[in-house]
Amino acid sequence: MASSWEHSWDDNGLYVQRYRQGKPVLVMLHGIGDWSETLRPLADLLNDQFDCLIPDLRGHGYSPRPGAYRAVDYAEDLIPLLSNLNEPFFLYGHSLGGLLALWLAGNTSEFVRGCILEDPPLFHLRQSIHQRPDIVNAFTGMSELLKQDLNPYDLLKSLETMFPGRPLSTLRQRARDLQRMDQRVWDPIIADQLCAGLPDPSQWPSVNVPIHVLMADPAKGAAMRNGDEQALRPRCGNLTVQPVMGVGHRIHGKHAQTVASSCLKLLQAVT
Repeated sequence: MASSWEHSWDDNGLYVQRYRQGKPVLVMLHGIGDWSETLRPLADLLNDQFDCLIPDLRGHGYSPRPGAYRAVDYAEDLIPLLSNLNEPFFLYGHSLGGLLALWLAGNTSEFVRGCILEDPPLFHLRQSIHQRPDIVNAFTGMSELLKQDLNPYDLLKSLETMFPGRPLSTLRQRARDLQRMDQRVWDPIIADQLCAGLPDPSQWPSVNVPIHVLMADPAKGAAMRNGDEQALRPRCGNLTVQPVMGVGHRIHGKHAQTVASSCLKLLQAVT
């Protein structure tokens, strides 16, 4: 299966992995601090039904590091990538990727057939990140670690101290991801500027395709909270929200099959 993955750079320099076999296209957008490889295990569960396409967002993985990292900057990279597909596609996004997928669904609506949003940080659309000190503290801590330019051993040991009780395999993956990103990616989020430049959600284009939101468990560090979906409902005519209890922010980590099943159900619902 791995030999069927294609690797390339698009016209804006974004590094892209694609599994091409003539199936419906699923564009997969990773979260902050991740990269395309983070989503490969999930994509491998979906390749029988989808042509999965996974870009490295700017500042992540093998994509350029221009220094501007607001949501609108990421979106400006992705709109040409999606337009150049010249065919309908589905969108999946985790965390920041979910926020971007939601915005893109309204601005590339001619081709979008449906969206899966995995624990998107919708609070960014209606309140300050500083009302979520758990997230601010985690992001600030990882930003400071990157500024220290630690070697792999010290980075992993620091993450172990920062996140006690996390499985070592999870921390190893996080260390690998952090080593492949621009440390400036965190700055606009911590400064509460991630959504600067985006219109107010009340001005976003309506989205009429199916949107299915997977909401992680608030007790396990979910980015989304009860009521956050109210920011979506006025603009999304076909919205469903599925709580996934007992699971933290990275649902696709230990529960990739749950996410994969949602993607397949979405495909079945529109075909």
